[in-house]
Amino acid sequence: METELIISALLLLFCILSGIWLSLIGRPLNRLVFSIHKVTAVAAVVIAVITVVNLPEDILIFRPVRTMLLFTGISLLAAFVSGSLLSFDRFVNNILKTVHKLSPYLIVSFSIVTLYLSR
Repeated sequence: METELIISALLLLFCILSGIWLSLIGRPLNRLVFSIHKVTAVAAVVIAVITVVNLPEDILIFRPVRTMLLFTGISLLAAFVSGSLLSFDRFVNNILKTVHKLSPYLIVSFSIVTLYLSR
């Protein structure tokens, strides 16, 4: 389980760094950096989901852990939806930009609280 968490955290970090790089480059989006950003995001989520599915039952029964997992999932969904919409020029607006910029902070925060509660 620790290996999956480390890999997921590193992928999330790489995704955040590539997102910062994309925002610094601006539009039009660099295809290579954009592809790296998307692939690392999907890989991080897949490994995180595998980790959550393989969590012991006694951790999942604890209600605060389930709540934090739910908040993390909602934040991930917000990041994916806003990122998908932002990839099209016609959907770019300040609300989506703000959601997409805030969601990584929420994902990391909720993940840290979840890890703390599941110890």
